[in-house]
Amino acid sequence: MFNAYSVAVKIKLVDHVTSGLIGITTGLKNADSAAQGLHKHMGLIGMAMAGTGAAMLLGLKAPIQAAMEFTREMSKLKQQGLSDLQIADARKFVEANDMIGTSIQQRMKLFVEAQGAFRESGMGGLAALEAAKVMSPILAQYQVAGSMLNGPH
Repeated sequence: MFNAYSVAVKIKLVDHVTSGLIGITTGLKNADSAAQGLHKHMGLIGMAMAGTGAAMLLGLKAPIQAAMEFTREMSKLKQQGLSDLQIADARKFVEANDMIGTSIQQRMKLFVEAQGAFRESGMGGLAALEAAKVMSPILAQYQVAGSMLNGPH
């Protein structure tokens, strides 16, 4: 008859197999540590990039506000009834009359205020525009002189 044999298999870890497994385990632990370090490093890089982006936006805040102020003053000319051609002429005049101590936004604001004052005094469109071209550089000079004597307001 057939006798059933029971086979027991024992696996005995020999020293060179055990050291290999320990090496693999150590390698996996090192890889995990490296991955966690990289993850932290990438997080720091991401935070640094976000900080750089925020700093760039803050750096652009002043120029954006200046551009908005300039656009606002240009819109006031449109509200005062100037044509697109007259507004372009006013802008060209303000840009061409650069004066130390004034920004283009300040010069445009003075021009708009002068032009509006002459219109309110009863001058017609072209006359008020020409009078503003004469008066706005003078107002800018007074503004610069005043700020030099009294300090910025």
